[in-house]
Amino acid sequence: MEDLSLRKKILALVLAIPSISFAKEIKCLSEMAYYEARGEGAHGIKVVTDVMFNRMKSNEFPDGVCANFIKKGQYSTAKMAGGKKDQGLYKKISEQVESEYAKYRLGDWQDSTSGSLYFNSNGSRPSNKVKFKGKRGRHFLYG
Repeated sequence: MEDLSLRKKILALVLAIPSISFAKEIKCLSEMAYYEARGEGAHGIKVVTDVMFNRMKSNEFPDGVCANFIKKGQYSTAKMAGGKKDQGLYKKISEQVESEYAKYRLGDWQDSTSGSLYFNSNGSRPSNKVKFKGKRGRHFLYG
């Protein structure tokens, strides 16, 4: 009997490990989305998360949210932001981000950015190597 109980505990622990790393990824994604698109509603949040997912799929960028978020020279608005968050808005954004992240991980995600790998709100092209892909809300998209 003890052997079966121990196996169940080990299985539960092993199954919980991905959830722990996914929770960290969702937190990084929520932080980025909050500071990069908090005033734009659900559509703006979708745009910035889609760019992150495109980066994760690309060979040009790391394959994790947090690794992309901390990459030097990226997401400067979110990194420079500080202070207190509107906790109600942050919770709402986190819920949307968690849903989008689940869709991405399950293969049900739909990109709204035509494969964009960069965004900004000032319209300046991040590099001569990338082309303009369009504008969604206040974000100019490039890839």
